[in-house]
Amino acid sequence: MTTTLLDHVEETSRPNGGNDVGLLTQDRGENRPAERAVDPMTKHTPRVHTRTGTKTSSCDAGLAAGTVVLTLDGEIPVEFLNPGDRIITRRGVRKLKAVALHTLPAGTPREVLSADAMGGKPAKAITLLPGQRVVIRDWRAQALWNRDIAVPQAARLVDGEFIRHEDGGEQIMLSLYFGAPEIIYADGLELGSADKPRAAAPQQAKAA
Repeated sequence: MTTTLLDHVEETSRPNGGNDVGLLTQDRGENRPAERAVDPMTKHTPRVHTRTGTKTSSCDAGLAAGTVVLTLDGEIPVEFLNPGDRIITRRGVRKLKAVALHTLPAGTPREVLSADAMGGKPAKAITLLPGQRVVIRDWRAQALWNRDIAVPQAARLVDGEFIRHEDGGEQIMLSLYFGAPEIIYADGLELGSADKPRAAAPQQAKAA
């Protein structure tokens, strides 16, 4: 799996006729998703193109291109997001710090949640990386973890029917980073960001 960390921002315009999600280049005016509200003050501002080329071999959490994320500007497909965008999280509005784009070759595992697989959610079928954490509040939380709310990795929710494992053709996945773990809203689901939980600071020894 090839991963590119997108945390450097440079202004650019989308090539005419281009529709390659790998470019992550969108215009805030005519080419932006229909759901985004039109603001006359920013209508002609070019969509930023973010790329640094930093590569890693794997990532735990990620969403497939096409997954719709709730932002302060409305519901936006994840591939349209850039560092600095304001994302609605469980703790309030947070600025996106970085986006990592992953190109998964055929044979790379991923998990597919069918529409309504989680008690009326997600709104449509959604594909996640196996380590993507999902907040669940239905019978699964109580039956599997004896809790009212659980946040397991997607791979632990696979039942072979409504939530299934796939490793088909090449696919684009994206991971969102905020500088600290956050819960975002995507296609009706509550999903963890790709940030790693910070290790608890060791307690200082008491003075003798």
